[in-house]
Amino acid sequence: MTTWRLGPYRAVGHRFVVVGQGAPVVRDRLVHALEPLSDASPGDDEPITYEVTDGGAGVSSRYRVTADGRPLVRTDSTATAAGHVVWHVNLALVKADRGEHLILHAGGVQRRGVTVLLPAPMESGKTTTTAGLLRAGFGYLTDEALVLDRETWQVTPYPKALSLDKRSVDVVGDVAVPPYPHADGDSQWQVPWWSLGGPGVPARARPDLVVFPAYRAGATTELRAVSPGESLVLLATSTFEFTRRPRRNLDVLAALAEALPAYQLTVGDLSAAVDLVADLVDDLLAARVHGSLQPQRRTA
Repeated sequence: MTTWRLGPYRAVGHRFVVVGQGAPVVRDRLVHALEPLSDASPGDDEPITYEVTDGGAGVSSRYRVTADGRPLVRTDSTATAAGHVVWHVNLALVKADRGEHLILHAGGVQRRGVTVLLPAPMESGKTTTTAGLLRAGFGYLTDEALVLDRETWQVTPYPKALSLDKRSVDVVGDVAVPPYPHADGDSQWQVPWWSLGGPGVPARARPDLVVFPAYRAGATTELRAVSPGESLVLLATSTFEFTRRPRRNLDVLAALAEALPAYQLTVGDLSAAVDLVADLVDDLLAARVHGSLQPQRRTA
């Protein structure tokens, strides 16, 4: 049975490799999904090892996936096997942090030097909105975990493949089918940021705007300015492991909420939502030159 090794990869403070025996389709899925995290630089930290073992045709729960020997899943599905590696990488990124960062469940993009945070709960259209902004020429920081230095507010990019379900793929449009067998039957695709036409990953980023996206079918697409208090509550609900360091987290979030203009974005139409965010960026740049210019409410 063929053995293989992928990596090393890096998800901020989480460095890892993936090894396997057999399971060629799982390997191909992981090559595609993890390519944006490739890390050729030498590192002092020992990578953890994900292992995929293929029990062979006819064996129940054919694929076994472990992380440094700890079982993650046994399954007959190549999508589930590869998906558990991707899922664990996201989880491990948060767990690996030693407290120097605030980590938000948020997308992050940048245009003309302006960095926009997109915090939101799951199923709010966060990744779809991020994908639409990449299509419009925004640079890419992340669609999942926004890693912010507590002291400097500098963002460490986590430019993972965007996780788009089929409905989102249809909305974003012109997304290439992943290059592994039977990908067209998957319910979700891992889409590298460059396939959406974004200009790249910004070398430096510090937040300038906060936009809380909320998809609502059939709704009018609009922006509503939110107060620092409302922004603080929404940021807190989007902070990974808030209760692990509640006072430290609250101090940073309160400073962010006070300093950054914040908006609720109701998304009924992706193209219109993207235009509204682009207008916000333009308004902020104009404000820096001509004085205060912040839209209180915009409708597409």
